[in-house]
Amino acid sequence: MKIPFTPGKSKACIGMIETTSIGKGFEVMDTMFKRASITSLYSSPTSPGHYVNLITGEVEEVESSLQGGIETAGDSLVDSFILPSVHPEVLFALYDIFPIQNMEALCILESSSMPSMIISADRAKKSAAIQMIHIHLGIGIGGKAFALFAGSYDEVYTGREVGSEYLREKKVLIEDVLIGNADPQMIP
Repeated sequence: MKIPFTPGKSKACIGMIETTSIGKGFEVMDTMFKRASITSLYSSPTSPGHYVNLITGEVEEVESSLQGGIETAGDSLVDSFILPSVHPEVLFALYDIFPIQNMEALCILESSSMPSMIISADRAKKSAAIQMIHIHLGIGIGGKAFALFAGSYDEVYTGREVGSEYLREKKVLIEDVLIGNADPQMIP
C-alpha cells in the first residue's frame, strides 16, 4: 500500500482505530476530530470491509480523541492503540518500500490486526538494529497486515522475537518467518 504522507504532519504520538464497519469508521473519524486537535495520517476503508483511522498529535489530544473514537465504534471496534513515541522508521515504512542495505536476514511478521502490526513493528525496531522495509495494512490482503525488516541475523532474530511476542499476546499472529541470506531480488 502506498498512500500520500508528509513526514512533517506527524508528531511522535500516533493512535489508530480499526472498525468492522465502513460507516462507523467515518463516524469514528468525525468524533475524533470533534474531540481533540489531531491530524489524520490515514483514514480509509480496507479489506474485508473494515475501516482504519490513523491519527497523530500531542499525547493528551490523541488519548482524548482515541477514547471518543473507541466509544463511538462500540461493537464494531476490532482493535486500537496509542503509541506515545513511535519510531520514525515505522511511519516511513507505512508509506513506502525501502531498499535493503543488509540482507543477511529478512523477517516477515503477519497479523490479523492492522493496529497490532504497527505496535509489533515499533517494538521490533526499538529492540534491535534492524531496517524497516515496509508495513502493509489490510488493502488487497483480506484485512491482514504484514511487516518486513532486514539486517544482521542476530538483530533480525531479536526483532522477530519481540515483534511476534506482542502479536501472540494479542492472539493475532498469523506467521513469523525468518529467512537467512534472503535473495535481494525478492523485495523489488
